[in-house]
Amino acid sequence: MKFAKIKESHTTFESKLNADEELLQTLLTGLSSNTAKNKGGGYMGQLADAKSKIAQGSAEEEQAKVKLGMQQKELSALEARLKAHAKDAGDNVKRVDNLIRVVKEFERKVEGCGWSVEKERELEKALKGSREEVKLLVEVLFSQRYNDHRSNCFQF
Repeated sequence: MKFAKIKESHTTFESKLNADEELLQTLLTGLSSNTAKNKGGGYMGQLADAKSKIAQGSAEEEQAKVKLGMQQKELSALEARLKAHAKDAGDNVKRVDNLIRVVKEFERKVEGCGWSVEKERELEKALKGSREEVKLLVEVLFSQRYNDHRSNCFQF
């Protein structure tokens, strides 16, 4: 009976010792002894990984900030160019409006002189006809002179 009692006490102490060792292992490494075999590195390894990830995240954040700064500068430059082009476009619209007004004024002056598209067509037709008549007359005149000259050359 004493043996059973001592054995039970020993088993209890052994269980408590295992539980305490497990707790100590977990506190030191962040992992229980059962999972430590599967994962490796322990608490200090996990801490180093976390610090590495923080450093990597910080570096990525800095790169993103630099890129953002560059993009903001580019955006500012593009906005300035857009503003300049918008001003140029506005100026060009004013110039076009002014030219349209000038053209309309000239059209009114030309119409005031009695010009019309129909009249110009008629005059062009008459000019073409006159040119053809002049051409025919020149040909006839040349032909007559040539014949007169020829007949004078061959008379004996």
